[in-house]
Amino acid sequence: MSQPPSFQRDPTQASNVVDSSEVSDQSQAKDTSQAPAFGGPGAKATAPETSKPHSSKILNKLDPRFDSDVDNQQFTLSRICIQENPTSTLISSMPTLKPLLLAGGHSSRMGTRKELLRVVDDVPLFVHLLINLREACPESDVVFLSLRHPDSLKAIENDRHISAVTNRQLILTHGATTFPVHVVYDGPGVPSEHDSTGIGPAAGLLAAHHQDESAHWLVVACDYPFISLAALSQLRCEWTEPVICFENRDGFCEPLLSIWSPEALRALKENIQNGILGPSAVVKRLRGKTIRPREEKSIFNVNTPADLELASNMEATPQASS
Repeated sequence: MSQPPSFQRDPTQASNVVDSSEVSDQSQAKDTSQAPAFGGPGAKATAPETSKPHSSKILNKLDPRFDSDVDNQQFTLSRICIQENPTSTLISSMPTLKPLLLAGGHSSRMGTRKELLRVVDDVPLFVHLLINLREACPESDVVFLSLRHPDSLKAIENDRHISAVTNRQLILTHGATTFPVHVVYDGPGVPSEHDSTGIGPAAGLLAAHHQDESAHWLVVACDYPFISLAALSQLRCEWTEPVICFENRDGFCEPLLSIWSPEALRALKENIQNGILGPSAVVKRLRGKTIRPREEKSIFNVNTPADLELASNMEATPQASS
């Protein structure tokens, strides 16, 4: 069987960096892509527990080369990445990740909460994206949902997919899939001189960092309806410290489709203390790695009603790989 193509970028190619969120520093940076190094010091990849009935399904969806009978084998995500990057000499271990869905924005341009929109499979985006994050991080027992404040939970807890609601803990059920969701509210971790409602998605990132200052976070914003399990796996497979994110066809980075290390999140907090609010500024400052998605559709961002109409048309029209 032929090996899948390697998606290494030319390290001499320059790219512009811009925050895709509503709070943007409109900064630019050069791409410093290099051969992927998987994980920081002491980081380990964790094999899915064989006692979990969904583990074989997850690995099979991450890479169809693995058949369904994997519960008796010790496959890990790092083995998938070895096959994705067969020439790399730096393959060791990917960091254990915690999955985070950012859904704390004001949605001012859309006029309605984006995480509640139905674009894919006629389910709210928060349900669709939480499921993808769950399957992209089989080592994590819980998926984290970032919201602005407890009042934001009301519309979510009324959804038919949600049960066992407390102020910070939900149970999500969709078909045969059931898993816990831990809610993280904006505020903790934000420098005292700033109001968390005024710093955009950085508030959710810092709240997650405050939740676990040692964690690496796989981050997805709620307005990327087509981000796929394959795309999230690509981020994992091409991971390099301290931060990695996708880059669109115009050369701008997508810092909210990304993996953030503790170092990168500390740098974000320092930037905010200095009045630099856009997460993309951290990618520039730390010379973070940016990668092109295998499908441009997977990083399509929905911010306005016009975007939503286009996304509805895209859902019915698959796009070719870029």
